[in-house]
Amino acid sequence: DPGVENAFLACLADLFIMREPVAGGYVAAVPGTEVYRAPNAFEAAVVAVAVDQVGLHQESASGYRMCLEMQEPDGNWDDPKGWGHLMWGGSGFKAWAAFEHYRLTGDRKFLAQVYPRLAASSRWQEGERARTRAAAGAERPLTCGLMPRGMGDAGLMDDGDLYGVFLPHNIWAVYADRLSVEAAEILGETKDLDQLRRIYQTARADLLQAIE
Repeated sequence: DPGVENAFLACLADLFIMREPVAGGYVAAVPGTEVYRAPNAFEAAVVAVAVDQVGLHQESASGYRMCLEMQEPDGNWDDPKGWGHLMWGGSGFKAWAAFEHYRLTGDRKFLAQVYPRLAASSRWQEGERARTRAAAGAERPLTCGLMPRGMGDAGLMDDGDLYGVFLPHNIWAVYADRLSVEAAEILGETKDLDQLRRIYQTARADLLQAIE
């Protein structure tokens, strides 16, 4: 059907319209075309996965490289110096895009390059969750073991406040921890495996208890 084909190609072309060169030799993918051009790890991950799924693997990798490399020395992968600061789902979107690239290409070298970032992010997230566990006291609140207050966005509001404890962001953060474990298993990183499994299983248990 020519109409369907043209619509698909128009959508694919728009993904490239949503990319532009920025400093340091990077390419940034942005959420919109003419007005809303704040680069962040969320919409850019969707673009990277879509471009990967149509077989443009190099274009996908180059378009998301900046997001993957935006990580603080302490392991914070949620762009504390960028637009997505305090949005704890950023690590999950980054892990998702990286793993989709690995799954579609089988490129173990790429996964090995991303793995230290996954592991460092999981360790940092565990440190943040430990703070909410320590503050819980005898009466366990719903927020025990979750990431601390962060920014919601995308319709997530704590009453009239964009800042709060939001389950969707926590789900993405725990998903990132799961992929840290999976990467360690694939790459044979046995020295990290027990720690990463413990981080993931503890975070998952706390998240499920909060949801239930």
